[in-house]
Amino acid sequence: MARSKHILALLTFITFGMIIGWIS
Repeated sequence: MARSKHILALLTFITFGMIIGWIS
């Protein structure tokens, strides 16, 4: 379960970075 949460957090972080990069 901990691993799943870690992967989910990583995906959220990457998505956030992609959105920020797209807006810039």
